[in-house]
Amino acid sequence: MTSNLPLILGTVLIPREIMKEFFFCNLPVCKGACCVYGEDGPPLSSEEAWILSSLEEKLLPFLDNSGRTIIKKEGFAMRDSSGTFTIPLTPEGRCAAAISNGNQTLCSLPQAFNAKILPYPKPVSCHLYPVRIEEKSPFSILTYDRWSICNSAKQEGKKRNILLIDFVMEALEQRFGPLFIQDLKDIRQTQSLPFSATK
Repeated sequence: MTSNLPLILGTVLIPREIMKEFFFCNLPVCKGACCVYGEDGPPLSSEEAWILSSLEEKLLPFLDNSGRTIIKKEGFAMRDSSGTFTIPLTPEGRCAAAISNGNQTLCSLPQAFNAKILPYPKPVSCHLYPVRIEEKSPFSILTYDRWSICNSAKQEGKKRNILLIDFVMEALEQRFGPLFIQDLKDIRQTQSLPFSATK
């Protein structure tokens, strides 16, 4: 059935589940666990790795002591076993850009963005989560990374009537640009796909 086929927008493939499922980060419940758990730091594009590395000295004041120590040692961008650029992890196992705020873990980079140091609030891989991008030339394939720590976010999204596709809309614009967002809006209207209540 065509209703189960992914939405194709240029060279971007979007699974229907991303268009239809609810999601809204429930930080009071998950406490920022996605910044703490995982085998590697968040992946970076080559451009993001260059920007973070070139701004390292200006970004260090936004980090905590553990983050500053590892960034001074490893740099803001290191390569993992697959050759992908990532932000390093601290000895405690969390992202070096993460900071504590009471009993929650937050990303420090939005503060640098608000201070007009960074051109974006977070790397795309963080900003877009729980959606991931798998690059298979010439296509960019969006996938939904289902993680148990985000179960409360699905419940919160349904409560607020916020769809996953709308939750990550700013991140999609960061990655693909405003024309992509307009085309996505148009095709959703043409195909009578749902919109969030607040959109």
